[in-house]
Amino acid sequence: MLLRSADGSEFEMTVLGYQFPDILKDYWDSNWLEISVRVRSSLGSWQAVHPCLLAFEAHDLASWLASVAEDQAEEAVAEFMEPCLSFKLLESSRELVLLRISFELELRPPWVDKFAGEVHVDFRLSHEDVREAAKSVSGALGQFPVRGVADE
Repeated sequence: MLLRSADGSEFEMTVLGYQFPDILKDYWDSNWLEISVRVRSSLGSWQAVHPCLLAFEAHDLASWLASVAEDQAEEAVAEFMEPCLSFKLLESSRELVLLRISFELELRPPWVDKFAGEVHVDFRLSHEDVREAAKSVSGALGQFPVRGVADE
């Protein structure tokens, strides 16, 4: 997924693979995904890699982005078990969507202490940009299905 804001900010997220590719039946350990992020913003530019999303959370993110693109998001925030990355819908109009992407802990810029509080970048995007981001995440996840069986 690649997002480019009108101000030149960029956010790229890539699924690199399962953290534990050989663990197939444990619902939790089987589904941790290694995520690479690349950010360019007025704060600076950085890259980081961390297993911060579960496969089912990544599928939820794709669905959430699709709902934001269609102005049908029931929740304003997409958060995950690992607090490294989150998405927040700040505003939506006919013309644009304003998304805030927050970076914590291992996904922060390397020059910011990992416990110093939220670092975020705001993105002004068209609805089509968000729709394409949702498709991109969904497409990437075709290689990374949810594995194992959820605890009852």
